[in-house]
Amino acid sequence: MKNLTLIVFLIVASITMNAQDMTKQKMAKILGKETTILETTERSWQVRLDKVTLIIIIDENANRMRVISPAAYTKDLKKKDYVTLLEANYHSALDAKYAIDGEYVWSTYVHPLKELSEDQFIDALYQVRNLVYTYGGSYTSTNLVFGK
Repeated sequence: MKNLTLIVFLIVASITMNAQDMTKQKMAKILGKETTILETTERSWQVRLDKVTLIIIIDENANRMRVISPAAYTKDLKKKDYVTLLEANYHSALDAKYAIDGEYVWSTYVHPLKELSEDQFIDALYQVRNLVYTYGGSYTSTNLVFGK
């Protein structure tokens, strides 16, 4: 019985590990199903998900990926907006987050590339899209909110 349990455990572990071996090719296939691909480069895609433009950037050598989309202009931010964004990152943005870089407030999701599962990647696309949609309102990436 112990041997059977060990064999089942090893099979499940093997399937789980392989399911999370994300590659550029797997990402391209997922993007082709979930989005409209606008532009591709060696390390990135620009896609449309509903009415939101997303940029997906990968660095296979660093084992990193990110999904980003501009949500607002930093020039339009008031002092209270910075607190609102930080609170949203803690309570309602969940896996996606708001970030500021240059002239934009970005909706962003960052994750190790190889460890990313297909479901996590699809969820990331929708969470980033949702943060763009809900900017200035509920600042939520899903229906789930922690805290407030």
